[in-house]
Amino acid sequence: MTQYLDKALLDRVFDTSLDGVVVFDAKTLRIIEANPAACGMFGYTAEEFRALTIMDVTAEPEETRATIETGQMWMSSRWQRRKDGSTFPSEIAATQFEHDGRMVRVGFVRDITRRLEREAAVRASETKYALAFRISPDAVTITRVSDGMHIEVNEGFTALTGYTAAEVVGRTSAEISIWADPSARDRAVKELRERGYLRNYEATFRMKDGSHRVGMASARMFTLNEETCLLTVTHDVTERRESESALQDSHLRLERMVKDVAEAMGRVVEIRDPYTHGHQRRVTQLSHLIGLEMGLSELDLDTVEMAALIHDVGKLAVPTEILNKPGHLSDIEFRLIKVHCTEGYAILRDIDFGAPVATIVLQHHERMDGSGYPEGLSGEDILPTTRVLSLADVIEAMASHRPYRPALGLVAAFEEVSTHAEKYDPAVVSACRALFERGELDFLNGAHM
Repeated sequence: MTQYLDKALLDRVFDTSLDGVVVFDAKTLRIIEANPAACGMFGYTAEEFRALTIMDVTAEPEETRATIETGQMWMSSRWQRRKDGSTFPSEIAATQFEHDGRMVRVGFVRDITRRLEREAAVRASETKYALAFRISPDAVTITRVSDGMHIEVNEGFTALTGYTAAEVVGRTSAEISIWADPSARDRAVKELRERGYLRNYEATFRMKDGSHRVGMASARMFTLNEETCLLTVTHDVTERRESESALQDSHLRLERMVKDVAEAMGRVVEIRDPYTHGHQRRVTQLSHLIGLEMGLSELDLDTVEMAALIHDVGKLAVPTEILNKPGHLSDIEFRLIKVHCTEGYAILRDIDFGAPVATIVLQHHERMDGSGYPEGLSGEDILPTTRVLSLADVIEAMASHRPYRPALGLVAAFEEVSTHAEKYDPAVVSACRALFERGELDFLNGAHM
């Protein structure tokens, strides 16, 4: 038994449809009825629609008439015209049936403006990225994750490696041996599996001609045609790394040259003061050990070593007969000795050591309690690196032979420091004592000319 839908239900479907529904006479093409969606789409009221024919609302009348005249069910894409004269793209599905003795057609109209805009945006985006892929100066590759096979490579890849797309597509990186170090590839694969991406991964790659280039690669997984693939972008950093290496070599040579000059200046001082031969070298060694024990930074270690090598350069301004005097110095002679700090600073202050070397030389006879010279500085006014050099200078001087006395030894040196603990930085003293107790200061025992 055939059951028919209730008319009220059909009317409700007609009225609430999101697509426009237009009913028109198949012969005269006059519009009989239009639902609310069609009214909103075209800008006409239902009453205004009934005064129109289907030709009044199409922007392609000839094509529309030809389709209607076939008398068949049809689906097509057509441009429609609104009441205000503007047009919009649509998809139409139409059917024909007899009603009250006449043939009528029902057209279901869907506005596809938004969809076409989205599709156009996608196409534009695809075109943009395809263009970027092709013309990028970096090497860009797409490989299949399942087997590592290259699917596509760009012109930048060819320019960098020498391999054409025809030589690479369908082959893996292992087959063309592009990784100079296979273990670097293994590490990259491990990172990709763990994180899903690779960022600024630096490795050496083998070119088609056998030469090596350094590349910085970034990669990310994505889905292409329902397969997991890998997009990799590699930037050639060979020249940058070579420039950095050359700059580093130049910097090291300059550092070595400055240190050599400092050592030469120290030897000049020792020529004028033979009784302190080796003093600056041993103070440098002790300063370095104390700095390591204290955990000083590499920069501070280098700074205190440089200052130690030349801390007595100001003695070039002190008369030789005073420097070599075997007995005790008079007050006037001692005042002349004291000027070596300021004279050393005057010699070094215009040299760009990249660190306060000249200031350390100026301060190396200052004491934490303010009893030192030349400015009577105290506490935090004395550089931390100066405090290391100051103690090293005192310990080495007491442990070594001097014109006016034999070597006193390390035990006596530490007793003197302990007796006048207020003069020295406790952290520096503690580090130096730890070295002594471990037997790392034996190179100072019995030091002499």
